Formats: sequence, C-alpha cells, structure tokens
Amino acid sequence: MDRVYDYVVLDIDGTLYSHRKYVEACRSAGARLRSYAAEAGIPKSFVSGLMVPIRRGRVTYAVNLLCTRYNKQRMHVMNTIYDLDPSRFGIARSIRLINEIGSLRKMARIALFTNSPAIWAGRVVSKLGIRPLVEKEKMITLDRMDGGRIFKPARGAFSLLLRLLRTTPSRVVFLDDSKDNVEEARRMGMRAIQICNDGRCHLDGHSASRTIYEELSDLSSGRFRFSGVAR
Repeated sequence: MDRVYDYVVLDIDGTLYSHRKYVEACRSAGARLRSYAAEAGIPKSFVSGLMVPIRRGRVTYAVNLLCTRYNKQRMHVMNTIYDLDPSRFGIARSIRLINEIGSLRKMARIALFTNSPAIWAGRVVSKLGIRPLVEKEKMITLDRMDGGRIFKPARGAFSLLLRLLRTTPSRVVFLDDSKDNVEEARRMGMRAIQICNDGRCHLDGHSASRTIYEELSDLSSGRFRFSGVAR
C-alpha cells in the first residue's frame, strides 16, 4: 500500500523558478547588503567575506553572521536587502506551475517553506501567479523562524515547520533544490526530493535531472495517496 501524505512542502527560491534567476537576485541582495553595511559602519573586509556564501545562495546564512557579529536585528537587515522587485530577474507568471500546483491541490495540502523573508517570498509567489493556491498560514517564511535565528537546513527549522503544519515527518513530501535541505529532511523521516529546473544548479554545481514540473506532475498523477485535500 502507498504511504499516506498530508502535505507537499515546496521551497521557493531556486525551486519554483530557475537557479539562474535566483543567482541574479542574490547578487542584488549582496549589493544592498554592502550599502547597508557601509551606512552602519561595518568594515568592508568583513562584508567582502560574506559575498562568497551569498554568491552560493546562502544569503540568510551571511546575514546571520553579520547580525551576530555586530548585534544587528536580523529581520530588519533581511527586509532591507530583499526589498526587491522579482520582475527585475525575469520572475513572472508561470501557467505551467499554476496548473501543476492546481492539480496537486485536489489531492494534498500545499505549504511553502523558505529561508527568505515574507517581503520577498510574497512578491515572488504573486509574480508566479500561485498566491491563490497557498493558504497564508501555510507559507512559512524566515519571519516565522524565531525572527530569523533558525533556518534551513537546521533541524530546528524543520521541527518548527512540522509544528506549524501540525503533522509528522512521515506525512510530508518535501521538494527543494538544496542538497543539504533535502538530506536533513530525509534524516527527519520526510520523503524529500531534490530538483533542478536548469539541469545544473548555478549555486553549487550539482546536477539533477528532475524539474519542479515533473515532480509535481508525478505527485498529482495518483502514484502517491494523500490523506486530505486542500482547504
């Protein structure tokens, strides 16, 4: 008998749209972080060291280092550097994504789980056209992770996700582009799938043949059995 799932949990950046576009957004966030740090009097040498993880898509990690070192408020910094327009990076309405998630909602609840702040995640979801398909309380952004003190792939972030969704690991399917996030989700007992919309991840060079569209299509095709429907 197939396993029973309650939720399909989706990452946003690099998962619902391409890594290439996410890399461009990370670069812009990095430029804004440089400007913020200059105004705050943070040494250029320290900020330059943060550009390496930022170029690899680890913006939240870099901001956390800065805020810990210089006692800055995490969400204030994140909201400052992520006050960006997704359209600048080619993030736009995706009929295919809308259709795939729409079909999947007939079989499972949908949740989003991202290390990005709500100011960015909300704009991305709106631009992609999927905001009506995801309940507001099922959108788990950095703001809800102890004010940005925890984030994927920390086990505490995944534990918080499960508490907010009121479910258990074995009843979750998790899709993410990050190998580290997928591995931690698997260690916790979730069915976790790594995807790559571009064939090769522009952040760390890993290869994956499955796209978000293919995985969503398979999940909604009936190969997996779900315990509930979206509300």
